Amino acid sequence: MKRFHVNISVACTDEIFAKIFSEKLIETVTDFYIETKTKKSRGNVMLLQNRADSVQRELNAALYGRAQFGDQNMGLIRQQAAVPKLKQEMKVQMLGTLYGELVKNLEFAKLTLMREEPLVQIIDQPILPLPKAKLGKLKAMVMGGFLFGFLSIFGLGGKKVWKYIVE
Repeated sequence: MKRFHVNISVACTDEIFAKIFSEKLIETVTDFYIETKTKKSRGNVMLLQNRADSVQRELNAALYGRAQFGDQNMGLIRQQAAVPKLKQEMKVQMLGTLYGELVKNLEFAKLTLMREEPLVQIIDQPILPLPKAKLGKLKAMVMGGFLFGFLSIFGLGGKKVWKYIVE
C-alpha cells in the first residue's frame, strides 16, 4: 500500500483565516484525490445499477404479461395457442437469470469500489492560537547585514554616478 505524507503550511496575519483556509484546502484536496482515484469504479457501479434497474423493469413487465396471458387463455385446447405463453415464460426465465447476474456483478463492483477508495487520515489539525513565526536573532542579524551592505554599495555607487552627471 502506498503511503505519503502531505504538509500544509499557511502564512497569514489573521490566524482564524489561516486555520479555516488550511482545513478547507485539506478537505478539497482529499475529496479531489478520492474522486479521481475511484472515478472508473464509480462509473462501473452506476452503469451496472442502471442496467439492473432496466432489466428488473423488463422482468416485472414480462411477469405481468405471462399472468395476463394465463388469465385470458384459461381453457386452451390447442397446443399451438400456448406458444406465446411458452415464449413469455422463457423471457421471464432469461430476464430473471440476467437480473441475478447483474445484481451479483453490481455487488462485486461496489466491493471493488470500497477497496479502491483510499484512506486519508488527518494526523494533526491546526489548533488556535497558532504559533507565531518569529525571526531569530542570528537570522535577523545576517539579513540586516546583507541589506546594509547592499544599501551601502548602492548608495556609494549612486553618489559616484551623481558626481559624474553633475560635473
